[in-house]
Amino acid sequence: LPAKLPKRLGKVRFILEPFLGTFRTMKMRRDPMINTYLFLIVATFMSMVRSSLVVIQTQTVKETLLLVEGDGKVDELITLVDYPDIEFLESDWAIMLPFGIFSLVMVTTCFVYHVYLTVSAPTAFATNPVFRGRHKYFYAKYREDVYYWGMISMTKNLLLKLLFLSLATAKLATGQAASPLMTGLAVFLLNVAQFLLLCIVMPYKVPLNSYLDASLTFLILCVTAGRLQTEAK
Repeated sequence: LPAKLPKRLGKVRFILEPFLGTFRTMKMRRDPMINTYLFLIVATFMSMVRSSLVVIQTQTVKETLLLVEGDGKVDELITLVDYPDIEFLESDWAIMLPFGIFSLVMVTTCFVYHVYLTVSAPTAFATNPVFRGRHKYFYAKYREDVYYWGMISMTKNLLLKLLFLSLATAKLATGQAASPLMTGLAVFLLNVAQFLLLCIVMPYKVPLNSYLDASLTFLILCVTAGRLQTEAK
């Protein structure tokens, strides 16, 4: 039996060799893989934010109920903005709630993690090669003196979503919709701040990227200004 054991182990190793080779390759490329996965998470960050807010962004819909006598009765229903056929706090909404909570946990974790990265970056990026390999996606395209620009962009996008969430919550609590003019003005001011910072700081290593980002932000400003002018009339 002992003489046969090495042969059997050799056969097992031969069978498992492709898997062991793949495992060794993955171990060697672990940091680049983590960098890729984190990049994908950040790329879908706003989608996760939107998913977490779907279950609490509501609107009031007036529905006419026909009575037996033929008279109509107007009833106000609170429904989801993205899914008008789903009523707030009803059974279908309860089915969606766990997914909203999961998205909210993911968004909070992702945001807090990148706040931690931004605080740690000045020391860790210069001294820790593992940190550089795993978090290159968040810093590589920005100048070293403005390494925090990725956090600024993430915070700005999150503030926009939270703005709409607060307006929806206020409408649900008071029964009065916020003024579209004030909403548009808040969005406009956030984009103005980003545009000015882009023009002053020029955060990208490649200057053309800074010009492109500023141009896109200016385009958003023009569209928002047009909507503000329409709402003001």
